Amino acid sequence: MPRTMSLVAPHPKRMPLAGDWLEADRLPTDADFIALGVAYRSSGGLARGDDLARLLEERGRGDFSSLARLIVGGRIFSFRWHEDFWVPLFQFDWRDLTVRAVLQTLLLDLSAVLDGWSIGHWFVQPNARLRGERPIECLDADPAAVCQAARGDRLDAASRPVTR
Repeated sequence: MPRTMSLVAPHPKRMPLAGDWLEADRLPTDADFIALGVAYRSSGGLARGDDLARLLEERGRGDFSSLARLIVGGRIFSFRWHEDFWVPLFQFDWRDLTVRAVLQTLLLDLSAVLDGWSIGHWFVQPNARLRGERPIECLDADPAAVCQAARGDRLDAASRPVTR
């Protein structure tokens, strides 16, 4: 029997960043989902929550409930697409399936103003604060710079009025 659980809800404070791919007045499309999948392919791709929960269980690192706690607790992010929630796999160290430590700081800043879809997009788009590099590409080499970029983008987004 499949488990159904809503782990990702529309973010009540969603404020688009300048040049944001997802305008505040439209829902994500199939093309948006495919684009995110392609963007994350080189860093491990995306996994359906149920599939990731099974992998965590097989490796003795958790289960569906522990994955839900990671998401709800803000240690990792996910986004809902159709009836599933999806998790970008770059958030895990593949040697032992632990959550990458730097994510908690990043997600604390980003989740204050962005929903899961927008956070997913933020990591794979060129960022002016990172000299045009994508945050996901800079995460290993300069996590402090990525954290500064997230904090700056959060402050910028929080200073803009919410559009409806």
